[in-house]
Amino acid sequence: MFHYKQAEKAVQTVNNKKLHFLIYTAIGKLNAKYAHYELATNYFRKAIDLKLSVPIWHTMHRTLPPYSSEKKIIKIHAESLLRLIEQMDFTSQNAILLQQALKYKNEGEWAKADSLLQKAILSTSDFDFRYRFYAELADVYLQTDKPAKADSIYAYALKTSSGSLKASIYKNKYLYHQVTGEKEKVQEYLLKYIQESELLYASEDRADLLEIEKQYDYVSLMRRNEEYRRQWIIGLLSTLTIILSLGTLIGIIWKYHRKQKEELLHTYKKEAYALQTQIDNLHEQMEENEGEAINLQKQIAYLEAEKQEKDIRIHQLEVTFRAKRIALSPETAEAVQLYLNLINRTHACYHPSEDRLLLAHWLNISQNQWAERLVSHYPTLSNGEKDICYLFAIGFSLDEMADLLQIQPRSVDRVVYRICRKMGLSQGNKEDFAKLLNQLNTPVKHI
Repeated sequence: MFHYKQAEKAVQTVNNKKLHFLIYTAIGKLNAKYAHYELATNYFRKAIDLKLSVPIWHTMHRTLPPYSSEKKIIKIHAESLLRLIEQMDFTSQNAILLQQALKYKNEGEWAKADSLLQKAILSTSDFDFRYRFYAELADVYLQTDKPAKADSIYAYALKTSSGSLKASIYKNKYLYHQVTGEKEKVQEYLLKYIQESELLYASEDRADLLEIEKQYDYVSLMRRNEEYRRQWIIGLLSTLTIILSLGTLIGIIWKYHRKQKEELLHTYKKEAYALQTQIDNLHEQMEENEGEAINLQKQIAYLEAEKQEKDIRIHQLEVTFRAKRIALSPETAEAVQLYLNLINRTHACYHPSEDRLLLAHWLNISQNQWAERLVSHYPTLSNGEKDICYLFAIGFSLDEMADLLQIQPRSVDRVVYRICRKMGLSQGNKEDFAKLLNQLNTPVKHI
């Protein structure tokens, strides 16, 4: 203002209307900014009285409307200035509207202040001014005993990045609650006001505060990275612990399963020994009592059949512990179970589509890859023809095959005839068929 006043004195002898215009409008804006509305109106009127042409007004960015002799300033007060500011730039408009609203607040004209602030909020696109307008409007509602409405507007105004505006909002709320006697609210907003004030005034250089914030962000980032690293290590250790626990559990289960098999093998051997002892005793009784020879013979036959079944199970369990006593794979275990089921003629059950591969697997491991060599020698055999060959290899007669597969004996004969033709036996003789299959693995191990 001091320099503009000096410029005003200096240009009194200069005949340059543009220069006069710039000085008058600048002094008018400064006075309007600080609510000196009478002085501002006087200087704006001086600028209008220069009677500049329309092009010059455009050059001056239409700071004020062109002079018109038909328009006169009716009153030299704030209302006259409000008519002029509509032609000013947006920054000047916002500043004047804010100052006028503050004037109404100071005079206690709350309704006028409310109306003017509402108008200013709708007309401005500057977020800094908008937040300031909202803060002043919330203060008006607070002074007119509308705290709920004021709090909602304050919440929006607090989105501003201006520390001074935030501090002003907290101060107003602190003072209001001090009057209402709400001690907790007073303490809350007083602390927030102090924090904002410390952030605003504790450092003379804002760059120092920004540098501190950068350091804080960096330390926070490093702390988060350290936390992520610690979580990763904990997760890795947890995973390793789980894997080791699972490995230990699997080992314990395997040892338990193997122990059960060993106990079962020992039991079967013990039972087989007991049966053999009974057979020997019966033989001795036969020699002592020839009259009971027939009954004893039947008992011997029954016991021998039972012993044979035990021997088969013993053999199977011994296969289990073959090759350094490593446990059987699930496929081998299933193949063993299928074989044991088949050799028990009383309850034998065979489903070709489900059991064919398991039976072939059993023949491969028990008879020196018998099934693979059969397919290798005679690749044209169908699945049904393979079933007949596999069942014959484990000791089934043709009639037993018919019962097991639930087909007519003639159907089995026809399948055997087709197999003989594919094997080069033109006569299709059953004896030749059996001889050829027995030659496939010499000697064939029937278990």
